[in-house]
Amino acid sequence: MRCAARAAGLCFALCATAQARMDGLPSNPIFGDNLEADRAPLSDPRTILFNASEIGASVFSNAGFRHAFGASLHQEGFILMGNAGAGRQRDNVMIEGRRIPVEYWSSEGSLLLGYHWKTSRADISLMVGPEVDWDQTRANGQIVNPAHPSFGGRLLAEVWAHPRDDTLLTGTLVLGSAPVRAWGRVASGLRVWDSVFVGPEAVASIDGTYREARIGMAAMGLRFRRWTFGLSVGLLAAEGSKPGAYVGVTTVLQPW
Repeated sequence: MRCAARAAGLCFALCATAQARMDGLPSNPIFGDNLEADRAPLSDPRTILFNASEIGASVFSNAGFRHAFGASLHQEGFILMGNAGAGRQRDNVMIEGRRIPVEYWSSEGSLLLGYHWKTSRADISLMVGPEVDWDQTRANGQIVNPAHPSFGGRLLAEVWAHPRDDTLLTGTLVLGSAPVRAWGRVASGLRVWDSVFVGPEAVASIDGTYREARIGMAAMGLRFRRWTFGLSVGLLAAEGSKPGAYVGVTTVLQPW
């Protein structure tokens, strides 16, 4: 399947939901430890909800949750994360001398169990669990191949670190087997205001039939009450396609 944004949408959300509560920092880049008197403080969350949508070589949207079995997502302990997403990619394929419009539809989901470690300057998570992938191809509006679900496993590792109080470094790696694929993202940022960090990002995605690389800028940690937003924009190069642009938007909600 050529819709690599299904993994990108998930991992963009994962980077946004990574915990970054550091002792001694003026504010938290995800949930915010806001010290202004006119803003009510939020309790340490056990559950957060997220949505990530991307537009680039394909269009994809992913939603899910992250839950701590302990007292808070800010503390060390076991975590559970689930997600589901769907997307579409369009292309024109030359068949018998004619250019035929083709649509690649995909959907995926996973349920991961893992552990979250915390140091004085970094938060590290490692999760594993089952995943399911469902692909379908349509040409001229007709189904070319019937959709059949593919089941496998997923491994996810992520790091969210503050080398210094006003700097941010993140890394995410996803390995999956339904189908066999790998996705990675690294990003860094400088604090520009309150809990907002801005800096470059680089992304690489690979599976059996698709290769994609991205480079761009990301803004992370824009908070309003119980909502946190992230924005990612840049250029992408995909195998078999002309270079283009991508835009990703992430929303994280602390429901209570």
